[in-house]
Amino acid sequence: MVTDTREAGWKYAVNTLFEKAGIDLHLEQRKLTEVLRLPELKAELEALRQTGDIERISAKEREIADKIQDAVSRFPREENSQNPSEIVATQNINCVGASILGGSLLKEAGIVYLVGNLPRHSLLFVLTSDEQVLWRDMLFRGNNRYVTDPMIQGTNMDGNPLTVKDIIHFSNHPTTEGLMFEVVRGPFDLRFPWIPRNHKVLLTLFESEMGQKIQLLKNTALTLSDLGRIKEANEANRLAASFNPRDPDIFNNFGNSLLTLEHDNDALAAYRKAISIDPDTDNTYNALGYVLSTQGKFDEAIQCYREAIKNNPNIDYFYNNLGNALVHENKVAEAIDAYTRYVRAADPSENSKEIQKVKAKIQQLKQAI
Repeated sequence: MVTDTREAGWKYAVNTLFEKAGIDLHLEQRKLTEVLRLPELKAELEALRQTGDIERISAKEREIADKIQDAVSRFPREENSQNPSEIVATQNINCVGASILGGSLLKEAGIVYLVGNLPRHSLLFVLTSDEQVLWRDMLFRGNNRYVTDPMIQGTNMDGNPLTVKDIIHFSNHPTTEGLMFEVVRGPFDLRFPWIPRNHKVLLTLFESEMGQKIQLLKNTALTLSDLGRIKEANEANRLAASFNPRDPDIFNNFGNSLLTLEHDNDALAAYRKAISIDPDTDNTYNALGYVLSTQGKFDEAIQCYREAIKNNPNIDYFYNNLGNALVHENKVAEAIDAYTRYVRAADPSENSKEIQKVKAKIQQLKQAI
């Protein structure tokens, strides 16, 4: 699969991936093209473009995008797939499949779009003739937003604050590294439930084909990892990192596959790269702490676990890992505190055995004082 992506063309790899999941993207596209009467809609749009009436042209572009999104949101998916592990994980192909299908239909209709790469998700950004930018989540009808300057944080090539005009400029002059910025979700009620509230939402825009290629590689790597095919997953992660060297999620995944293959030093480098891109990460700091602990570098591991907890204080096992590292450094009082926090945070219905073990450790440490 990964070899196909590199040598035989990524579009062939896309179709192969979805065929394994029982989905024929070409067939789906043909069906939706007929249902939407896309050639007629495109002809109507082209006729309007001849008039030069930007307002009516843009309204038509949005109308067509609405219809495509509505149709693609019915793309077959299962939120809690019960398929055996040999079948490609449905959750991993949902957003990629919807983006590829939606993007293909937008392109067929003559509408300009970019692919937005979020951690574990994919969005399309539609650019209309009136220089408006709308993000569209092809999985969910109505999940659309006009992108405004206050919603994005970053700097352009000149070092000035990033604006919507920079996105429009990028669409006309795309680069392989993409356009990265932070999405400001607080005052705009932007919901990304899979990303902790205290984390930055880093998004990278790509020209359509490059963006879909990166998403495919990321999700292929996750799927291969789930199937236990770690060497292939690692290769997919490596390729994804080469295409998008500014995605912390890719480097975190790369570190995980390298660690499973026992390439510990390479895993350290991948985790550190992820942290350099996104210092607000939690799991990557925890993973880095784990590797450092296995190498006996407990003082550095403690710092990593503390950073993980600072970035996300709601993950119980971070405290347990911190306590273990503190014990090795003979910091007994701090270890007791960390273990106690674990016991308070852990769910007894899921972690009863581990909770009892940690309680026993606490008693042993108290007796040693």
